[in-house]
This record gives sequence, C-alpha cells and structure tokens, in this order.
Amino acid sequence: MLALLHAAALPPRHAVTGAIGVAASLVLPDTVSSAFRGDAAFSRGVVSVLHPAGRIGISIELCSRGGRPGVARAGVVRTARKIMQGTVCVPAACPASRSGSGGR
Repeated sequence: MLALLHAAALPPRHAVTGAIGVAASLVLPDTVSSAFRGDAAFSRGVVSVLHPAGRIGISIELCSRGGRPGVARAGVVRTARKIMQGTVCVPAACPASRSGSGGR
C-alpha cells in the first residue's frame, strides 16, 4: 500500500474524483507526484490519499495503451461496519401472528 502525504491544505470535502486523480498521478510514471513514490514499482493495489477529514483508499490498476501507461480501473475502497442488530418478523412467519394476537 502506498500513502501520499499531501502537505498543502486540501478542501475539507475532498471529492472522490479528486482522490482518484491524485492516486493516479502518484502511480503513473513521469508525473510530478510520482517522485514521491520513489523507485517502488506499481501495477495494481491500494493507494491511500490523506486529506484534512481523514483518509480515502483508492483501488487502482494500471495498463498500457499504445505503449503509454494508463489507468485500467480505479475506485474507492469502502468498508462496512455493523451499526445495528435486530429481528424482523414477517407477519406470515411470526409466531405471535399465528396465535391471533395480531403480532403484538
């Protein structure tokens, strides 16, 4: 995983499109920001773009188009966390509705 530390202040609502552009410029050769990458080879993986509101993980895969490097695909890496847990009773399957109490 590569991490880009951007010293300049970015807008607090850094757009996903902007994060994808920053990540692409980091991993494509011969760009201004690719100097931050050093000699690390990159063909696919996750680039972490840091901004004032946090971090955006960008999954990115490179390709070659006509002998020139390009981006084959890029997208946001999202994680999910459980925010609630419960039980759902469907009226026909709920034991209380079978007894004639209306499910209450």
